[in-house]
Amino acid sequence: MFQKAIIIIFCIFSNLSLSSISYGKQIEQSTQELYCAPELRQVFSLLREMPDVNNLIDKILEGGPLYIEMNQHLSKKFEGYWSASDRTIYITKSRSPAALLTTILFEMHNAANDTQLQHIDSLAYQGKTNRKQYVRAVEYWEYKNAKATTAILNRGIECGIFPENSYWYISDDFEEHFRIQKSAGHSSHIGEMYDDVIRYG
Repeated sequence: MFQKAIIIIFCIFSNLSLSSISYGKQIEQSTQELYCAPELRQVFSLLREMPDVNNLIDKILEGGPLYIEMNQHLSKKFEGYWSASDRTIYITKSRSPAALLTTILFEMHNAANDTQLQHIDSLAYQGKTNRKQYVRAVEYWEYKNAKATTAILNRGIECGIFPENSYWYISDDFEEHFRIQKSAGHSSHIGEMYDDVIRYG
């Protein structure tokens, strides 16, 4: 299906029961494999203290391995992105712990719900949606993932697990959020994604 990097412009180790974690570069392709870059261990450990996060990881692993890497490709320009083609979350280097935590959690939601994006891509490729409709659909898909992220962040802050500066404001009004995304240039990037889907499939 149509897999690509999902980029955000706007703006984890405990005991594991269902997944095995590797810090090495070579890891066996297994639906129960999880790799995290050593630089992100402390943040990932914090995330794993939340049951909701562990459930999210289990959902991702149902589709295959999950890799979390630092400072690769487009993450040098943006905070992070989910690359479905290699099942990897790429994170910008030298971010604050709170920013890393928020970005990883958001991209894990993108990863867990990737089949929804594939469906949107499929509709575009089949000519069943135009560029404007595609941009809005993808923005709404990311919006739902962002709202789910903030819900977990807020619970983590309330429980004293996450730092208070990991709070992330996302408007309850999608139309307002959509306007912000368009002003920030994020929607323009999604439009380019549409062009790639039409051009390359």
